[in-house]
Amino acid sequence: LLCTEPNSLMAKGNPFPRSCQVIEITKEDDFTSEAGAQKVRLALRCPNVVVFASLPCTGGSSWQTANRRHPACRRLLRKHKLLFDRLFSRLVEIADDAFDNGGLPIIFEWPRHCFGWVQKPVADFIHSFQLQEALCDGCAFGMEHDGEPLLKPWRIVTDHPLLAHNLSRHRCTHPRGFKHRNIQGNITA
Repeated sequence: LLCTEPNSLMAKGNPFPRSCQVIEITKEDDFTSEAGAQKVRLALRCPNVVVFASLPCTGGSSWQTANRRHPACRRLLRKHKLLFDRLFSRLVEIADDAFDNGGLPIIFEWPRHCFGWVQKPVADFIHSFQLQEALCDGCAFGMEHDGEPLLKPWRIVTDHPLLAHNLSRHRCTHPRGFKHRNIQGNITA
């Protein structure tokens, strides 16, 4: 897992811990550093590896449209953009290495409406690796907070067609007008 929190839900909820190891690359590992990239390269040498990346999307959130009017927020957004550029270029490097070595499945996830999806480097990445899109919703996987369903609309791109197909089957089935729990604060992660 690239760019995750320690003890992520995917690691804790791993249904196959004996045969499937989740290697978390956290902020502390600093994926942009050579040491962080080396940790990823070592993980990629393991058998049956999948690269699952979820880079921070803070600068691409729809909330940032309003925040761009404030000078302090613009400076912070520039910092987020610089970090994203460094992380994303490292992801492309890792994907290129994996492709050169026979290929590894790639899964890249962001919120469905993140502005990052329309950035040229991201579009080029999707095109060059022929990634297929899956749209799915958190509530269709049982995602909730304090008993209230969370919509959490995701867009996932992958070079694994069956995975894209299966994920796309998990869309919200609540009736039109249903009110999901608002996702804000620590619920966003």
